[in-house]
Amino acid sequence: MGVFNMGDPPVIQRTLYLVAANWVGASLDAATYYLVLRRGWGGEMLGWRVVISAAAVALPLGLLLWLSTGLFGRNFTWVALPTFWLSTFLVSAAFIGTVVAPCVDGAIRRAELEARAQADAAQVDPVPTIQTRDSHPRLMDRLPRHLRGNELWALKTEDHYLLVITSKGEALLRLRMSDALRELGSIEGAQTHRSWWIARSAFRGVRKGDRISLLLPDGARCQ
Repeated sequence: MGVFNMGDPPVIQRTLYLVAANWVGASLDAATYYLVLRRGWGGEMLGWRVVISAAAVALPLGLLLWLSTGLFGRNFTWVALPTFWLSTFLVSAAFIGTVVAPCVDGAIRRAELEARAQADAAQVDPVPTIQTRDSHPRLMDRLPRHLRGNELWALKTEDHYLLVITSKGEALLRLRMSDALRELGSIEGAQTHRSWWIARSAFRGVRKGDRISLLLPDGARCQ
């Protein structure tokens, strides 16, 4: 019978049909999920976004596949249409959940980080090229002007960026953790995790739970 009860058409015809159907389905999955994400449908729940996207794709695509089976001499009745919708929904949900969502979410996350880093960088004066004493925390010179002179609490890696947490706010820098640690000067602290560094003066205690977390002065948790 073949896929979608296609019968036994020539191999080339069947292959071209399946390639076209998969290409159309993948394109619709990606475009629909991006629209759902941008419109905020489903909120922060990935599962709901996947279900909404797959349902939106299944209606037109399932109908298209049902109609296209006529190319192979298969005349389906309306009774078979729900089966096409269901199978299309399940395939789309699996593809969106395992391929589309991670790629789209990751791309948007990277774009947001880039935009935030550029916004923070626009508020920063060029780092002086003159030699400074080793005790001077040169990292603080990279921060926006309104954050300089404040107490440094912690550093956290965010993909290819570094989140600098101070007593008066945060800033995102395009900087590696290893480079930032070399610019801390006399500020004492410890790298408690490969993505976290905490200043000794900002440590306020330990919170135990599923994971052990360290507390900052404002109550925020870090690894």
